[in-house]
Amino acid sequence: APFTLHVEDFHLLSINNLHFGRKIWIVIPEASFDTLEQNLRQRIDREKGDICYQFVRHAPTYLPLNILKR
Repeated sequence: APFTLHVEDFHLLSINNLHFGRKIWIVIPEASFDTLEQNLRQRIDREKGDICYQFVRHAPTYLPLNILKR
């Protein structure tokens, strides 16, 4: 049961993705936030046009692990 990328309190990023077995938590380091946000913005801009400046908090975004590793 995938849970979308979102910003937690204090601007912590979190992704919950449970395929089977135990839950695995993926934490995005603060130093990588701008890169992640830029990549997401490019991906979403192509799909939806203009987006809110806080789209990571508002847009339900699911990214497969192979995309996150880039």
